[in-house]
Amino acid sequence: MGGPSQTQPMEFPIPVGEQQVQYSPTVLAYKVQNFEYTPEGTLKTIVGPCVYEPPRTQAEIDDLYSRLGEPHGIFHASLLGGVSDMLLVRTDTNLNMHQGWKRSFVSIKSGLSSDVRSAYPDQFVVLNNTIIWCNGVDYPLTISHDGMVTPLGFAAIPGAPQAEGPESPVDSDVEDMYPNTLGYAWEGNIGTIGDVLDGQSGAMRAGSWHYHVLYEDVHGNLSQPSIASNNVSVKTAQSDPYDADTEFAVDESVKGVNQTLGLEIDDLQRQFLVRVASEGPDHCVAMRLYRTPDKLNTSTIPRFLARVPNNRSFTYPDNRRDSDLGLDMPSTIRTPIFRVMCTHQGRLVIGNIVGDPGVVRRSIVGLPGTFERLEFVYPDSGGAEVTAVTSHSGVLLAFTEDSVYSLEDFAVPIPLAQGIGCIAPRSIQAMPDGTLVWLSRDGFYGMNQGQIIFLSRSIQRTVKNFLNHSRMRMAVSAIDPLSGEYRCALAPAGSPKNTLILCFDGQNWRRMDLGIEIADMCQTK
Repeated sequence: MGGPSQTQPMEFPIPVGEQQVQYSPTVLAYKVQNFEYTPEGTLKTIVGPCVYEPPRTQAEIDDLYSRLGEPHGIFHASLLGGVSDMLLVRTDTNLNMHQGWKRSFVSIKSGLSSDVRSAYPDQFVVLNNTIIWCNGVDYPLTISHDGMVTPLGFAAIPGAPQAEGPESPVDSDVEDMYPNTLGYAWEGNIGTIGDVLDGQSGAMRAGSWHYHVLYEDVHGNLSQPSIASNNVSVKTAQSDPYDADTEFAVDESVKGVNQTLGLEIDDLQRQFLVRVASEGPDHCVAMRLYRTPDKLNTSTIPRFLARVPNNRSFTYPDNRRDSDLGLDMPSTIRTPIFRVMCTHQGRLVIGNIVGDPGVVRRSIVGLPGTFERLEFVYPDSGGAEVTAVTSHSGVLLAFTEDSVYSLEDFAVPIPLAQGIGCIAPRSIQAMPDGTLVWLSRDGFYGMNQGQIIFLSRSIQRTVKNFLNHSRMRMAVSAIDPLSGEYRCALAPAGSPKNTLILCFDGQNWRRMDLGIEIADMCQTK
């Protein structure tokens, strides 16, 4: 053996991540598995997993998880400024809420679908301190901070109201009655005043009105308007005031004072009666009435009339002038069942609607369950299925399997990439440096400052040969709160379950195999 002066040190640099390419002899590492970074930048072995908050006995553990069943989704949110900390778990047919100090879960919604017919994972978002859930099969739900679960908006459409108004006498009675004296003919404030007939005396013009009704839920969302009620109308009526000669009246108090004995303008206008027979769903807290102004003389657009805090049948006496009506009635639609969603600028953005997979819709600002009829767009001109939507750096993005579109101008989609798409909506995450990462058919991509780059070139062999491509859509991801790493759980080749986690620190990839099946993952405190 040579002495110290004759020895030559050998250095073998080992990359910190997984690099499946051909290396020079001095580079020995092939992959890094089941290690994680420390705050000092070194690697240490991972510890875990463990059962989350188990009860104290094995029998209680077995009972709890037998009741929970197969998991489909998990989500954590701090609502009301962090006062209400909520952890939701969707298992089998139930949506469960963690009970905190009780160390268990309580079912807050049952009867959901336990399968994955939509081939899309469960999705959760937060808007207005309310959690919104969808799975592409069941009707979407909203979950309040106290665990109250209600449908998102309305699937039901109210029935048409019935309106009653005055009737005109038949020809044989015209000499004894003036128009609009029969039926529901109470004096009121409805009617258009104008000079007609002789052009000198005042008159009420012939007019026509109709009504609509909308449901309103506890969050303020509105249903699709009912079809129009029957028309209620009035006939032209001429005022006919005349003065009585009181010069020779016996009553001294009226002698010499003109008295009006005929019909004045105020006597001609009428009020109507509205009957709403349809009953609203259980989560309906009020009904909104809308009425057109005089359709023959003013406008045919219904405007707000009244809000009735009730979800049962009722009658409403309408005596409001056309000039006192409120805002125009919104042209809303029923809340559809959808497969992907995100929030953007105070709106809920949904895509891949059942029966119309290529469309993207957005709600009214602040009302995630209220969608206007004309607020939609098809990002792909060929109507390709929308696989994901997300909001990043103030821009709304829509993905298909092979394209990325910017919806910054919602009505004019701008293609950002062709041949690059998103296959897994739950793979989309924003890293601490602002890079948006997502999974495509051929690997992972990132976007920063509008530039799209290919991130998984170094592990392309794994992506191409060792992943189950038919189950990529069910991939789920999260950002590790300590290291800031992007972690995505996927199904390896030959397995239908997500058991492999690929981790990306912004430069290098590594893998984790915990020996468990991962249905979903989320970040908590």
